[in-house]
Amino acid sequence: LGILRWYSVNTAYVATSTGATSQPNGICFDGNYIWVAEAAGNQIDRFNLDGSKDTSVSVSGSPQFCVSEGSLSWVTRKTSNAVAKYNAVSVASAGTVTVGNNPS
Repeated sequence: LGILRWYSVNTAYVATSTGATSQPNGICFDGNYIWVAEAAGNQIDRFNLDGSKDTSVSVSGSPQFCVSEGSLSWVTRKTSNAVAKYNAVSVASAGTVTVGNNPS
């Protein structure tokens, strides 16, 4: 399902940045990739397990948090009052569900 890594104390490793003004709020793991919802950047980033960015998807509505069940990743879109789902492999939109105000 995934790889756990332990880093020795005082060992350098590559840090990953989503950008200075991106406001990353939510992070989730789909079994292969790490997803980050960026509220201020209005995008979702998908990272490889080594920390390199795989892809980014523009998303309206201030994406806040995410959760994954393996084949789909779900992302709350606070100002759109919706939850969007994305295919975990292709990162293509798999639909949007309208919910109550300001889902977080």
